[in-house]
This record gives sequence, C-alpha cells and structure tokens, in this order.
Amino acid sequence: MVHLVFPLLSTPWLVGVAGYFAALPFAAVLAKLHQQTGLRRWLGCTDLELRLTTAGLVVVVIAIWLTLVIVFGVPASTQVLLAALLAAAAVIRTATRPAIDYSNVGTTVTPDGNLVPFGLVVQLARGPEVLIIGLLVANAGFEPGLKTLICLGIAAFGFAR
Repeated sequence: MVHLVFPLLSTPWLVGVAGYFAALPFAAVLAKLHQQTGLRRWLGCTDLELRLTTAGLVVVVIAIWLTLVIVFGVPASTQVLLAALLAAAAVIRTATRPAIDYSNVGTTVTPDGNLVPFGLVVQLARGPEVLIIGLLVANAGFEPGLKTLICLGIAAFGFAR
C-alpha cells in the first residue's frame, strides 16, 4: 500500500524508515535510563550492559516486525535485511544518546536572516543519520559485497556510538 502513496521510494527505504519508527517506541523507556543517570544508578549495571540490553530488545522487535513484513508480501532480499539492520542500529543510537544539552544550541543565521539552532538539530539527528547514510549506501550502484560490508560497518558505528 505504501508503494501506491510513495511510488518513487524503493522497498529498502520503506522497510528501513518503517522499521525505525516501529521499534523506536519500544526503546523509549530504555532511552530515559540512558539519559538520566539518577535512574541508571538504581539498576546497578554498567553502561555497556544497558547498551547490550537495549540492543537485544531492539533486535528482537525489528526481527518480529521484519517477519511480519515478509509474511505480508515484501520480498526478502539482502537490501531489505540490511535496511532492517540499519533501522535497528539507528534506534539503538537514538535510544543511547546522551540527554540534549540546551546550553549548546549553536545558533546559526541562514542567508535569509532566520536563526536556526544548529547545535540542537545535530543532537536530535543522532540516530536517523545512521539510517539515512546506510540506506544511501545500500541502494548505491556498486558491488553487493562491498555494500554489505559498508552497511555492516555503519551499523556497528551506530551501536558503538
């Protein structure tokens, strides 16, 4: 159905973006634990353990979601699987980012005189940039093996910070 509304978007783009938005609510509670050290203190776990827990939850949600998408007729391909992996990495990066620092808004003036808080925009874009750059690489026209390696590297970067 989405191809009827957005006919120019390829299946990996739709799978990646929809997977990101499908898994993001499940990681929202863990994101609060990452951003507020007072809450994390009560858990008694390290940052790595909390990151691995977040990754495990997100991967399970994306796997269930991808299974449903494939059952409903989206053909399984390497690009679709890479899009789902990149969506999981983007959600993990979004959920594990630090709290937004409002003291560094980094205001910039655009050519038409508008003020843009570029520092806040950069902080809010942490996570989706992994998905967008990865999907651009996954849909590029070079060798499939190289695309897969680059996308796996981008996903690893999304997990590692």
